[in-house]
Amino acid sequence: MLSLVMKNTKMKKAKVNEIEATMAGIIQWVANYTGEAHGIGYSYFYYANEMYINDNIKLLAINGIEPTFETIQDESYPLMSAYYIVTRKYDPNDNIQKLKEAILSIRGKQITKDAGYIPLP
Repeated sequence: MLSLVMKNTKMKKAKVNEIEATMAGIIQWVANYTGEAHGIGYSYFYYANEMYINDNIKLLAINGIEPTFETIQDESYPLMSAYYIVTRKYDPNDNIQKLKEAILSIRGKQITKDAGYIPLP
């Protein structure tokens, strides 16, 4: 957020610190925010669009690019997190290797997409 959005503009110190136990709590807190116009909260695209939909949440476009399934998948939306599968050296009998191959298969990518996550292209 600091390097992509704020750049040389310093963020204001928050007037209230709220610690939430769940992503849904963060989304609810932001959705109910009634203070200054420039409040912002962080969550994941998946939670805001699949698990805890709230009409009071506005997703942030960066440089005119809206966060969508497609812009996150093709990496044109610049604010995102990547997750990696890291395994030991390849062993075809290793169950971890089989799980990795299943996740990266066409069916695995469809299951990932059906669950609301964004698979590798």
